[in-house]
Amino acid sequence: MMSEFLFYLLKVNIALIVLFGLYKVFFDKDTFFTIRRFVLMGIALASLLLPLIPFGSITPAVIQNYPQGIITVQLSEVAVGGESISNFSWIQFLGTIYLIVALFFIVRLLANLIQLTILLYKSPKALVGNTLIHELPHGMAPFSFFHFICLSPTDYTPEQLTEIMRHEQTHSRQLHSIDIVFIQLMIIFCWFNPFAWLMLREIRINHEYLADESVIQTGADKKTYSYHLLQSTYPKQAAANLYSNFNVLPLKKRIMMLNKKRSRSTLIWKYLMFVPVIAMLCMIVNCTNVQDEKAVETEKATVSATDEMQTESAAKTSSDEAFDSVEQMPEFPGGMQALMSYLKDTIKYPEQAKKDGIQGRVIVQFIVEKSGKVTDIHVVRGIDPILDEEAARVVAAMPDWKPGMNHGEAVNVKYTIPVNFKLD
Repeated sequence: MMSEFLFYLLKVNIALIVLFGLYKVFFDKDTFFTIRRFVLMGIALASLLLPLIPFGSITPAVIQNYPQGIITVQLSEVAVGGESISNFSWIQFLGTIYLIVALFFIVRLLANLIQLTILLYKSPKALVGNTLIHELPHGMAPFSFFHFICLSPTDYTPEQLTEIMRHEQTHSRQLHSIDIVFIQLMIIFCWFNPFAWLMLREIRINHEYLADESVIQTGADKKTYSYHLLQSTYPKQAAANLYSNFNVLPLKKRIMMLNKKRSRSTLIWKYLMFVPVIAMLCMIVNCTNVQDEKAVETEKATVSATDEMQTESAAKTSSDEAFDSVEQMPEFPGGMQALMSYLKDTIKYPEQAKKDGIQGRVIVQFIVEKSGKVTDIHVVRGIDPILDEEAARVVAAMPDWKPGMNHGEAVNVKYTIPVNFKLD
């Protein structure tokens, strides 16, 4: 399980790096702030979800005809997992380090939330216009968290206070705190990836662009507002903060964006560039699924070659004429899904194989006779006698099948099952 999680984590971060890199190269300079907000959140969501999208399908049963009337069916692979009993595992070691650091960031985030809750609870409330605010101590930077607006009214002139209120009301009204909380959680998940931290910084600064633009649209003078921004000398905001702060550096970049000419509306279409990139990432981060299917196909070819060598021995099992197709395939009691469940539930990973670190794919062949009995069980490709015997044992313990029929007559059918023994 740990190896699968780390592999998923790797694919998440590959997607994040590619998508955020594309954003910084092509979309960092325009003034479509609202679109940019949703694109940034979409990048985070796409990075988490793309590795979960199934790409390709389970290899279906492949039916082949053999000259002596025995029809071979290639069943889907059966995966058998187990925990390695080796003394040291790099996967477990790296996973442990990852979880320890992630736990540290979780504790830090919870501490920040508790500190913010205490501040909101203890701070006196007052009305500024028609808006209820929480009064902060003198000199503390204004901020908002969801619908809570916090500032020190006595620190500002009436004009400055009006601008700050409009700024923080925009944060509150547009629910910017949702973005901040979500990306903080993603940073806990991807703490080792600098692109995740850059995402947080980019989301924060884009929120300020939105709030600054809202202040100007309500009638504030750009030069006066820019001057007020330069006058603010609050301490730099901590990366772990959950709220939106009035003074988010770099101020120079905010002032330049405030006075920048608005981007042409026709340039919005460039955001469609993300569509082919996401489609490509969907294939790349899930390429292992395709590789696994190709491996199965290769093994089918190996099995087929082995079957050709065994045609003469197979002829002894059946003297019927060869069939191009079978009208009714043999049926395991309960159907194919019941067969897969039986195999997964019955095959056990041998303890000695775990201890020795033995893993790999075993391919077992057997024949469902006209009577429905399972016979001629043998391993056509083995890994180790321990694993080979376990795979063959489970096949031998199968109950009788309903035999295959063709033109009203029972026929022999040969089945091939790949069993993949894999240790974490």
